Amino acid sequence: MKKYAVLNNNIVTEIALLETEDSIAKAMVSQMVVDVDDLLIQPEIGWVLVGNEIKPASPLSAEARLIKIMQMRFKFGNQLADLMVQKMSIRNVTLIAAGQTMNINAVIQTFSGIEAALRKCAIPTARAGIIAMSATYTDYSEEFAFALSELNNYLNIENIL
Repeated sequence: MKKYAVLNNNIVTEIALLETEDSIAKAMVSQMVVDVDDLLIQPEIGWVLVGNEIKPASPLSAEARLIKIMQMRFKFGNQLADLMVQKMSIRNVTLIAAGQTMNINAVIQTFSGIEAALRKCAIPTARAGIIAMSATYTDYSEEFAFALSELNNYLNIENIL
């Protein structure tokens, strides 16, 4: 099952969990059905279609914007932290197999602070930490490049709100 936004008259009228074949049937009686399952910013009923983007009908208040950002940061930060722990663990196993164990403990210890920043919604702090680590621990350049790309993409999305 995936999450879909159902639009009528360019307005999200329903958010539904549907099987693919059910979404096709729903599209027959609606203006549009959009797969929103993997979107970081989830649309809500009442959002509007502007060009090819679904956006909030009215701007968020300052407080509502901050709440939304913290919710997004929490979800994103935890997902990226989990993925980076996996990626770095795989790199550690590879380095150990090659007999290169000199920096592994230092990397684990240093990254634990970045992981905590990710999990506590301190996304810009985590980004700065990854930049600093990437200059020192070049054996992890692919993992750090991935993390920086994800962090930069996220921060660009956050700035849209």
